[in-house]
Amino acid sequence: MKTVEPIRDIDAADFAAESAASWQRIMVGVAERQRQRKAWLRGLRDTPRKREQFNKMPRGRPPTLLTHNGRALSIRQWATIVGILPLALRRRLRAGWPLERALTEPSRKKTASSAQEGPSERQAAGVASDLAVPKKTGAPRLTQAPTNIEISL
Repeated sequence: MKTVEPIRDIDAADFAAESAASWQRIMVGVAERQRQRKAWLRGLRDTPRKREQFNKMPRGRPPTLLTHNGRALSIRQWATIVGILPLALRRRLRAGWPLERALTEPSRKKTASSAQEGPSERQAAGVASDLAVPKKTGAPRLTQAPTNIEISL
């Protein structure tokens, strides 16, 4: 069990000195680790053969290859061939779609008729979206129906 250091009263000068000493120890450790890493990298690149091996080292994660109809390609390559975004293909596969369906089903695109069908179900009640928005007033797209109020004196 660790012993607890007794509480002591320190002034601002002691605190500043202790903080500076701690910071110095941290920076010496960081500099030493950077020096070791640079030496290690220099060791990898000392000879032309080592330099060539270092430059050929794979970076990042290797691509996932998907095999369909006898062709093994990465997700990005399949997406380019099929004509969809790589993100869409990844999402389909994560959602559990079979590979053939994920590659053959076209992506949904908004058509002019679906945009004119009317307000969506998610719209809040009492808010109208088909009202004209006044120009150059900074008004939001969704406005409430105007009320006509007359005051007579």
